[in-house]
Amino acid sequence: MKRLLALLLLLCCLLTGLAAGEGEPKPDAYTLADQALPILSAFMMCPSAASFEEAPEGALAQEAVFAIRQSEEAFAELSDEALYQAIFAFGEYIPAEGDAPALLPVKVEIDSAIDYANGQIKVSLTVYADGGEDWEFYCLVDIFLLPDAEAPFGSRISRVFFPE
Repeated sequence: MKRLLALLLLLCCLLTGLAAGEGEPKPDAYTLADQALPILSAFMMCPSAASFEEAPEGALAQEAVFAIRQSEEAFAELSDEALYQAIFAFGEYIPAEGDAPALLPVKVEIDSAIDYANGQIKVSLTVYADGGEDWEFYCLVDIFLLPDAEAPFGSRISRVFFPE
């Protein structure tokens, strides 16, 4: 009986220690996707979004920075480089030559958000564009986010995949 009681007490201590060691709970994929919705929407406003390969530069970098500046007034005074770093996980801001880009008015819906073993979150989106009369289906896209507690939106875009 004493052994059973000692074993139970040991088990309780072990479980209490494990629970205390967890710290803050990690946000789930949907929470991070919702938090990143401003950068997902801004990215999809870019006419050059389909040209995303490694790190965005040129026209896509300029469009994304312009889009986030237009949609999030709180970031209007930040430098282009700081806005680029708030959106993308890799690369550095290389401006394009020319005028301010024309952006697509879009509405973005999160279809799913999945945690990957490599720490990234795959967010599947359905995007609708305003064709002048009404919102019309524009595309499906998978955007991979790299969670970052220091990022203004909780994560940054690391990869983009447009399924055919």
